[in-house]
Amino acid sequence: MLPWFPFPQGPGDYLLPTTGAVGTTLTLFGQNLRGEEKPGKSNKYQIAIDHKPVNAEVKAWTNSYIIFALNPEEIKTLQMGDRTAGGSLWISAMVNNQETNALLFNLTS
Repeated sequence: MLPWFPFPQGPGDYLLPTTGAVGTTLTLFGQNLRGEEKPGKSNKYQIAIDHKPVNAEVKAWTNSYIIFALNPEEIKTLQMGDRTAGGSLWISAMVNNQETNALLFNLTS
């Protein structure tokens, strides 16, 4: 069962929570997040951090939301320095190499 979230912004792209530590489970809300087809050999679904695809721990991916966790090793491999102590990240989804709107996430220690 999914946690209940208020939708203060109505339909559109947003991220909950907007602040947290590495390992935090995030939910990215949006529209048409699965594109026109289901995953397969020709379809590719990925989470992106700072516009770079990463291998996030995806727990659920539907047409209207994605639940995933930030992995510290993935953040380090982006060659952004050690941001595990804090900073801002832009989170988005990549659906068949098309990026959704990037949403700000404030990383805490």
